[in-house]
Amino acid sequence: MDFDIKIIDGLIVNCEIKHKIESTSLSNNTIKNTLSIANKQLPQNESGLIFIQILQSWADDVNTMQILNRILTPFFERNNSHIFGIVLRWEGQNKLFNITTGTTIYNSLLALAYFSKPLWCI
Repeated sequence: MDFDIKIIDGLIVNCEIKHKIESTSLSNNTIKNTLSIANKQLPQNESGLIFIQILQSWADDVNTMQILNRILTPFFERNNSHIFGIVLRWEGQNKLFNITTGTTIYNSLLALAYFSKPLWCI
């Protein structure tokens, strides 16, 4: 198997990490293909988690939630024996002003997580 990270902390969780480049368009097929490739890289007999770095433009797009809901529910139904979560992360442009130094800081830690079952069931 060719996954990126193995977390061992009482439970073994294999993680696959994907990212989308600026020229990638948001579509049903983009999400489906990304999940399919990630899923194939994870062992089918151990718990798996998929991280995807998406574009800021996708996070801002009003259609993103509809596309994700359309794709993720069937994906989890087909793969619920081993994939328990998908985490989407993107580069945000939340502007923060530091009063002490007078500088502007951009916070870029934004994420959205989907889980197929309560975490205590894993």
